[in-house]
Amino acid sequence: MLDIIFIALWVTNRNRARTAVDPYQREKYARRAKIFGWLEIANLAFGILLGIVIINSSPR
Repeated sequence: MLDIIFIALWVTNRNRARTAVDPYQREKYARRAKIFGWLEIANLAFGILLGIVIINSSPR
């Protein structure tokens, strides 16, 4: 669920940064897009690691 939210926020801010006329607004939205992009990467890495832990801790 967080994946969808982070991707939507990343894409929205990236598109706002591309279409912004004011340089200040462009920089603000680009910074936000970068933050949400990194949050998405961290969320995916956490999900993968959690999956590995769950698989490895299951009884054999």
